[in-house]
Amino acid sequence: MKETAGNVLEPQQIDYHFDVSPSVMELHLSMDARREIFLIFKEAINNIVKYARATHVLLSFNRKGNNLLLTIEDNGAGFEIAHPESAVRGNGLKNMEKELLC
Repeated sequence: MKETAGNVLEPQQIDYHFDVSPSVMELHLSMDARREIFLIFKEAINNIVKYARATHVLLSFNRKGNNLLLTIEDNGAGFEIAHPESAVRGNGLKNMEKELLC
């Protein structure tokens, strides 16, 4: 994930920081779960570059019980969460939500 973030964000001069809780290293995720998390992560990073006009991104990995909590924050333009279709015309957010429900 660090390599992917660097490859996508650095060419756009977007600073980024990873904050990983030590307890995350104790989690044992299936390969399918790892793949889905990575796809969501990648979609979020690409959306930041395409739409947010951000200059800084914070990527936090925490543990909540036996679950991984991935939080991606940026200082970009944002959009109204109740009406994301008004800001973003693709299927990225829908696909991310679908992946989370699987």
